[in-house]
Amino acid sequence: MTEPFQDTPSTPWQGNWKARLQEKLSLLGFRNLDEFLEVNPGSGYVKLAKLLGNANVAAMQLYGEQIRRGCETDNIRSVAMDCLVRFINEYIPRGWKNGQHFQTRSASAYATWSTSITMIACSDTSIKQTLKRVFDNLQSLSIPAGWLPKDKDDVFIMEAFEKGWPIADKT
Repeated sequence: MTEPFQDTPSTPWQGNWKARLQEKLSLLGFRNLDEFLEVNPGSGYVKLAKLLGNANVAAMQLYGEQIRRGCETDNIRSVAMDCLVRFINEYIPRGWKNGQHFQTRSASAYATWSTSITMIACSDTSIKQTLKRVFDNLQSLSIPAGWLPKDKDDVFIMEAFEKGWPIADKT
């Protein structure tokens, strides 16, 4: 069992979680969350929160912060690509079209991904439709059973975004 991290509260929502996150990232040798995410491509947010262990940070805080930073830096499309990969890997661990609960799990991945981005990037009124187009395009591709994306540069992720959220689209 790991020792509490600098007066870690009993829940991730108590105290200054952003300061705890930054302190833990610094101790691990990362300047910021982006560097940590880059070193862990495709890893789901629950797994990432566990990697941070005794910092007591929730998965929701990690993706929320990633999305907020993406909005601030006008990099939301790239962040949305990365988030989708992470949610697919987290919610569909057996792979695309595998298992009797695939439809439910893929719907959960989509719902969590799109709701998270929509709630945080709410100043953009068309983002909800854009995210739906992307996921609809992903579902229409001939993806082999068992597929899981390694990172946002995955061919199927890129194709779904090229069709549903072209780079020229300012959304």
